[in-house]
Amino acid sequence: MTSEVRSINCPACGAGQTILGGGRVETHVCPYCGSALDALRDFAILARHDRRKRADTPLQLGAQGTIRGVGFTVIGIAGWREEYRGQVWAWTDHQVYSPTHGYGWITREDTGHWTFTRKLRKYPRHWVTPTSVETSESRPYLWIDGERLAYYETSTARIDSLEGAFNWQPKVGETAQMVTFVGEGRMITLSGTTDEREVEETRLLTPDEQAGFGIDARANGRHPLAIEPRWRHHEFVVAVSAIFIVLTLFASILQDGSGGKQLANTGEMPTSALPIQIDFDTEPWMRLAKLQLRSDVNDGWAYFDIELENDEGDTILGGGRELSYYSGVDNEGAWTEGSRNGSLVFPVEGHTHYTMTIEMPEYGSGETGTLQTNHIFRARVVGLSFSWLPLAATVGVFALFLAATLGWELRRRRRMLAGSDWTED
Repeated sequence: MTSEVRSINCPACGAGQTILGGGRVETHVCPYCGSALDALRDFAILARHDRRKRADTPLQLGAQGTIRGVGFTVIGIAGWREEYRGQVWAWTDHQVYSPTHGYGWITREDTGHWTFTRKLRKYPRHWVTPTSVETSESRPYLWIDGERLAYYETSTARIDSLEGAFNWQPKVGETAQMVTFVGEGRMITLSGTTDEREVEETRLLTPDEQAGFGIDARANGRHPLAIEPRWRHHEFVVAVSAIFIVLTLFASILQDGSGGKQLANTGEMPTSALPIQIDFDTEPWMRLAKLQLRSDVNDGWAYFDIELENDEGDTILGGGRELSYYSGVDNEGAWTEGSRNGSLVFPVEGHTHYTMTIEMPEYGSGETGTLQTNHIFRARVVGLSFSWLPLAATVGVFALFLAATLGWELRRRRRMLAGSDWTED
């Protein structure tokens, strides 16, 4: 990208001036008389603007500084104004240019905060318009770069003043409508029409970057991008807490018969004996039982239908388990898939008589065959000694971690969105 610097005399007022911004500058607005000149057509006069209006900014054309290790020069200044229900917001955009990194914007917001904005070449999963925001029943969100950003504000602003060079053709009085979302350390702004859409990313200037431009920032209030970042252990704590709770639950109820009592065992039986009924009685302390099935399926599958009745004849469980087992040899060696074992955990009441009916209504071979490949099965029922104490203790401990982590994150997000124009009314 060329770093060409040109000098001209304004065709309207004759004032000499330097044209900054390289070869992609389209418009130059004379800082003396306010005439807009076409940089692509020998600086022909495009329009004349009122020079009595100047943007409120300490930066001048030609000011230089460093942003993220890259040197930029201020080449153009645009004052913006937004009015809504008697309120007025005014801010100043400074178009900056780097011969190696192109164009961007330094913005002095009405609160005194300074930000840096650049266009993104990436687009969100879906486009959000002011109309879709107005019709949304809940706060809109935006997915881009794998990040979910929350809706912050919609603004309709007009250009109030111009001076210097721009890589587009701005006009005083021209309006722009923008929808802004806020995420971790950055804002994403969507603007434009269906035919021409723009995505911009905004980040705060650091104190050192501001000092490099000679900016003595005295901001009012807290900018949403100045809110402390999400705790770096947030995902870890949430994930570990959930995993430990699940593991404790499984350790408590999905025992392989250890710590429990065998209630019934058919031993090995031919599948021709199906359907069969298994009677068993539970102990007073039992709240869960486990059915363990095994069959000699080979390169096929078998579906076992299971029904459980209590001593009053009421069906309290209806379901089934499919056992499948396949094996073979390929160029990577021997392989197996599936299992000849299956289990089913179900609730029971203590000191109750139950009758379980097991049958095998369906079976098959290979992927589509109908041959029966199993001939033996075994069913075993075990009463599990389930205790809520380990689970309750784990939930109690990790609930504290979860509550603290999620509570802090909720408070942080509320602070980040405190200035949003979204209301739940």
